[in-house]
Amino acid sequence: MIKMSENKKDVRLGDGVADNVKIAANQAAIDIAKELINVFTDFAKEIAKDAPGKISEWLNSKKTQNELVELWSNKLFQDGLIPKGYAGLPGELLIANFHQEGYLDGMYAG
Repeated sequence: MIKMSENKKDVRLGDGVADNVKIAANQAAIDIAKELINVFTDFAKEIAKDAPGKISEWLNSKKTQNELVELWSNKLFQDGLIPKGYAGLPGELLIANFHQEGYLDGMYAG
């Protein structure tokens, strides 16, 4: 049997409802956050498992090597270390031009 309060002014409609709703909302948010963390870590583990092979494959790719050399030669040009005509050249041409330039400088000096 429900015990009624002696003083009817002590009980108000909605007492404690907001607190209980906050507690329930916080618990639901905690559960969602935990599930998101689990999904993310499972996904990261799957990626990490294949990462070494993928990174090796990417670095050994001729296209990647050419792109890296192009970025490097553009950076050297921006820093003023090579002439504008050398910027963006692939590795073989960049090295060949340096060799040719050194050879010609040696010929003129000698």
